Amino acid sequence: PMHKVFVYGTLKRGFHNNRLLLEKNAVYVGKAKTLRETRLVVDKRYGIPYLIDSSTDSADTTYAGGGGHGHREVVAGELWEVDGDTLAELDLLEATAEGMYVRKEMEIVFVKEKLDEYTPGKSEILIAWGYVAGPASLAAGIGTTHSNDVTVGEYTQWVHRSTYVPKSKRADGSLGKNLGSAGPSAPPSTIA
Repeated sequence: PMHKVFVYGTLKRGFHNNRLLLEKNAVYVGKAKTLRETRLVVDKRYGIPYLIDSSTDSADTTYAGGGGHGHREVVAGELWEVDGDTLAELDLLEATAEGMYVRKEMEIVFVKEKLDEYTPGKSEILIAWGYVAGPASLAAGIGTTHSNDVTVGEYTQWVHRSTYVPKSKRADGSLGKNLGSAGPSAPPSTIA
């Protein structure tokens, strides 16, 4: 069976980890966004994007720091369809076993493309898998008032190019680092 997956960061088209979806023949469905307002934070150390699960996010969205820190909003991303093997590889990439991310069902608004310039696209609410900050990331302070993370509404190419550090270049012991750097076509234990 095929699984719907909402991606909002490095798995989007044109970003570092999208090659995993392409190599696994995943199907791009279209643009999507979260139904509920949530926080998308970018870790300052490695430029890693994290959705903070809105059902457990207790952060005060008005805390000091400026620059959008703590602001919740609808997060833009993409909807993909993947098979079970690819979903398992995504779990490895996202280090779910280590608690870097947690895969959970999310309500997503799928934005159908316009048929033509006169016919607007329609939206549909779907349930899709998505990856949110896991317990190990939260324990490390991701998304807290004490972190230097920046909250953004969308993980853009500019943010990606200016902040993202591939796993192969991160410090030993950092979350997900033990997955190596050989890339998605390598055995699962060496995904970048």
